Amino acid sequence: MSTGQFREDLYYRLSVIPISIPPLRHRKKDIGVLVSHFLEMYTNMLEKEYICGFKKDAMETMFNYDWPGNIRELKNVIEYAVNKCKDREIEQKDLPTKILKNSSENAPYVPVSLKEMEERAIRNALDYFGDTLEGKEKAAEYLGISRATLYRKLKDMSK
Repeated sequence: MSTGQFREDLYYRLSVIPISIPPLRHRKKDIGVLVSHFLEMYTNMLEKEYICGFKKDAMETMFNYDWPGNIRELKNVIEYAVNKCKDREIEQKDLPTKILKNSSENAPYVPVSLKEMEERAIRNALDYFGDTLEGKEKAAEYLGISRATLYRKLKDMSK
């Protein structure tokens, strides 16, 4: 409400009886049941009854993802995968890139060098703010460095 992304009057209409449901990332055990439900729903709806499940690595990817969009996001991912799948089982290649990327980011920690961490931070900031002049200015500010330092680091990264 404070950022203007949610109407105040609607909030008060919905908050009569507060219901607390933990986010899906805190209920990982529910993912399997929900995946089965949505898989059955979309294989029937899209007339792809030949799809019988997920390959192990694809299912692991589903469990490793944090699901910021909760059940609605999971539902959309299953619909996407069913649409894309051409085999009997949904594979990792059938999942949206966002799920694959974020799932790998949530993988077990592997130590990296300070230089690699810095490069990742710069790339992430540019991905978020954009590669425009304004985006680079915002990225540099966010990273706590000058724009000139950002350009120098980008030049070093391209070597």
